[in-house]
Amino acid sequence: MNLLPLNRAPSPNGYSDSPMTNRPAFKRPRIVLVIPRGEAVRNFLYSDTLRLLSEQANVVVLSVVKDEKILARARPFVEEIILIEEHPVHPLAGYLRTQIENAHDRWLWSMVAQNNWELRGRRARRDGKHLQRIFVEATSRLLGNNPSLHALTSLEQYLQWRLRSTRTYDELFSRLKPDLVFNGSHIHGPAGELPLRVAQRMGIKTAGFIFSWDNLTSRSRVMVPYDYWFVWHDDMKRQLLDIYPKIKPESVFVTGTPQTDFHFRPEYVMSREELARRIGIDPNRPFILYTTGVDKHFSQEYR
Repeated sequence: MNLLPLNRAPSPNGYSDSPMTNRPAFKRPRIVLVIPRGEAVRNFLYSDTLRLLSEQANVVVLSVVKDEKILARARPFVEEIILIEEHPVHPLAGYLRTQIENAHDRWLWSMVAQNNWELRGRRARRDGKHLQRIFVEATSRLLGNNPSLHALTSLEQYLQWRLRSTRTYDELFSRLKPDLVFNGSHIHGPAGELPLRVAQRMGIKTAGFIFSWDNLTSRSRVMVPYDYWFVWHDDMKRQLLDIYPKIKPESVFVTGTPQTDFHFRPEYVMSREELARRIGIDPNRPFILYTTGVDKHFSQEYR
C-alpha cells in the first residue's frame, strides 16, 4: 500500500493529495480499531499508537468505554467513535464453546489450565452438576488434540456467525468498508468478538493483539478468526505457532507492546519520596509492594 509522508493530512474525500502532479492520489486505508476492555484503552488510546496510526490511515474506533473523558483523548485522531456492547450467544454455539475450552485446557495442560480444570470441578460439585462435569471431562480427554480442536473451532466460528443475534456489524462494515479490523485484546472482552467474526466472514482482513505475556498458556483457546497476529517477542511467536499450527508464520508480527512505552516517559517517573507521601508511609523505611491475583483463581488470597 502506498502511503504519503506522515505530516500530510488526508483530504475530505479520504484520499491523500499527491505531492507530484504527474502521479495519482492514493486512497488512505481505513482501519477499525476495536477497544473491548480497559487494558486496550491503555495500550491503544492512552499511548501514541492512535496518534501515529491516524497519520497514515483513517481510523474508526469501536469501544465499550462510554466515559467521555477517555473518549475525548481519541476524538482528534479518528473519524468516528461507535459504542459497542456484548450480544447474547446462541445456546448451541455457547455449549460447543464450553466443550472446546475444556478440551483445549486438557490438551494444553499448563499450570493455569490444571487450576481451571480443578476449579470447574469444584463449582460443578457445589452446584449439583457433578454428572455433567464427568461427561465434559470424558469428552475433553477424547477431543483434547490439535486436529479435533481445529475442527471444532472451525465449527464454532461458523455457528457463532450463522446464529448471531444481530446484523448490526454487517450493516456497519458495509457502510465503513474497512481495510482492516483490529482487536486490541485478542481474547479478552466478549463485546469485541462479534465484530471480528462478522468482518472475517465479509472478507475483511482481521488482526488481533496478544494482550499479555502469559495469555497463550493462561487463557482459553482463541476462537475468533484472525488473519494477522501481533505479539510481544519471538518466544511468544514460537509459542503461538506451536499451539496453533494452522497459523502461517508470515502472518505473525513481533511488535513489542505499547504498555511498556509508558515506562520510558519521564513524566510518569515518581520519586520514592513522592510515592511515600501519596500512600502515607515513611520513605526512610523499607516497604514491600504486594499485588493480588485474580479472585476466581485465588479465592480468599487475602487470608
